[in-house]
Amino acid sequence: MRMTFAFHTTPVKWNRFQYATTLVPMTRKRASNPTTRATTRSTSSSSVHGPQQARSRETMKAIVAAFLELARHRSYDEISVAEIAEAANISVGGFYARFESKDALIVPISRELTSIFRVQLGGALDRAEQRHATIAGVVHAYVHTMVNGFRERRPLLIQLSRAASGPVAAEVGDIFLEFNRFAHGRFRAMCLARRNEIGHRPVAAGIEFAIFFMSAAARDAVIGVNWRSYEIEPTDDQLIAQLTRTVLRYLDVKKGR
Repeated sequence: MRMTFAFHTTPVKWNRFQYATTLVPMTRKRASNPTTRATTRSTSSSSVHGPQQARSRETMKAIVAAFLELARHRSYDEISVAEIAEAANISVGGFYARFESKDALIVPISRELTSIFRVQLGGALDRAEQRHATIAGVVHAYVHTMVNGFRERRPLLIQLSRAASGPVAAEVGDIFLEFNRFAHGRFRAMCLARRNEIGHRPVAAGIEFAIFFMSAAARDAVIGVNWRSYEIEPTDDQLIAQLTRTVLRYLDVKKGR
């Protein structure tokens, strides 16, 4: 599917991964041998060969860790399978025994990223719950964690969005969708438990729009850096404060309600 926007000089290709994560539209360099790439990706319903033994699982973790370390200093397209294999202390054949292509590595990397993000967001909301926080505290905890999480992982998320396509993008899209359901579900439940603080009617619909507003705005502001047409480029602290204030006003949350 191709979508062309008036604000771009070239068509922009969206894939399922980009829809799931609501990242900025990215284009990808064509493979040097697209026929080979397509054939490789279509040979299995999953691009990752799941490890069955403990040693194989450890090797899989080492490969993911090796890539993440290399990605700290170089872009996705600059990192070769040979370099990943060397950093993981395995052979190139050992890499391909577990992944059909370098792009397939995006799948476990995405699982690792969302697992870390889930722990961070869950922890922030747990702490808000333990403090018996008001709606304001819950919203701030959510927005603060999202903005900081996007900032910390921005380069890698952009690289992954550019690289993911076809079946790999579908798998990764499902991974991020699962995380979104977790994140939205936690926030939704905590807001509904504090519905007496919310003046917006109907309450349930207001919460859903609030989730959409703050999640999409945080992603676009941090990952998309879409500030060129505005007269301000806020710091992350300003962004967190303004998003929190906007959501609270939209939900018609008043002190002492």
